Amino acid sequence: MKATKIDGVNGAINIKWRDKELVRSFTVVDGVEGSRVVDCRIYCGRSRNSSMVYCLLWTYPISDFLEVCNQGHGSAGGGNYDKESASVGEAIRDAGFELSERIDGAGEGAIRSALEAIARELGSTRPIIVASYA
Repeated sequence: MKATKIDGVNGAINIKWRDKELVRSFTVVDGVEGSRVVDCRIYCGRSRNSSMVYCLLWTYPISDFLEVCNQGHGSAGGGNYDKESASVGEAIRDAGFELSERIDGAGEGAIRSALEAIARELGSTRPIIVASYA
């Protein structure tokens, strides 16, 4: 999978996540520089009946520390598909990245591939993905 940064596109962080539970996070670290390149957090409602999943995404280019980091948010609701990857896909687009493949509904493997592609687009030569589950 490949990621391309679209110039001039940078989303805003939606505050709807503030009353939600963090259910999963992915941090991509550059294995050479040791710096954080991508931070992706996935939230959902506290209720068992909650059907919305939210994602917040931040990117940090390692090539130039003066360059602005990008951010984006996404959400997905409904049923019968992987909402986490759908919300991550929307957050990636909101942050100004275009992927060579759609990841919406494709699961955790697609999320990991997309985050690695973004890290490589930002200059990471050896991205390492650290995942945490709540």
